[in-house]
Amino acid sequence: MTNVENFTVDDLDDTMIKGSIVKSTIEQLYLLGNVGKEILSTVDLPKIDVAKLYHRSLRGKIHQTIIDRFGPEALFYLGFEQFEQKFLDYLYKDWHGISLTNVKKSHVKNHEDNLFESQMIFRKIVLDALVEFHTRSGLNVIFAREDKASAGYNILSDDSVVYRIKNAVYNGHHEFNRGSLVKQLNSFLGDFWEITVTSEVDKFVFTSGLTDNYFKIVFSYKKKKESLNKVMLRMQTEAKDNFLKEVLNASDRERKLAI
Repeated sequence: MTNVENFTVDDLDDTMIKGSIVKSTIEQLYLLGNVGKEILSTVDLPKIDVAKLYHRSLRGKIHQTIIDRFGPEALFYLGFEQFEQKFLDYLYKDWHGISLTNVKKSHVKNHEDNLFESQMIFRKIVLDALVEFHTRSGLNVIFAREDKASAGYNILSDDSVVYRIKNAVYNGHHEFNRGSLVKQLNSFLGDFWEITVTSEVDKFVFTSGLTDNYFKIVFSYKKKKESLNKVMLRMQTEAKDNFLKEVLNASDRERKLAI
């Protein structure tokens, strides 16, 4: 095993990621202002070329530093802010010739007599779109020996599924995936559904290649439709507040240690 900051990397781990992933992580940290700059100052980073490949431990060091300093809530927030609210809309339109937003409008219009049914159908479309995204994008930016990025889900009941993401996130860094998944689901379904996403840690699979993260998603149909923009603003504010709370707690701990 080779020591890398506060976590270890298997000598057989040759998983590489595109520089675009590392650059995206760095840009996210700069959005956090001085806190982000402070985190970056503790990690020895080369000049990033978005087209080149880098060992996944490069991003892993950043994630581990965040956890060590501020806890998993901070990593959840970075995952939540990883993509724009409607980024999947643009990708879906490229793949299928129509945006997810317009698919939703069509279902609402064609099922005016049964809105619940239309949203059940659309919910599955969104889940399938996420599987397509995690698989397609992963194959373009994550490269592992005898392993490939992928995703999928198993239906447990009418309103619950277990969603699987296989990607280059390290053991203990799954809150990044959960934050991203929470935002993507709510970006299209949060107006009609209350959505909870919990980590099924006992099902996680860690290898020297990629990691399988499992998340249980439970949907509860809302009695009254909410504004999607208000839902997302509320969730973003909550995620950021939780992050800032951890920053303040960390600052208080450091102050007490200094005293």
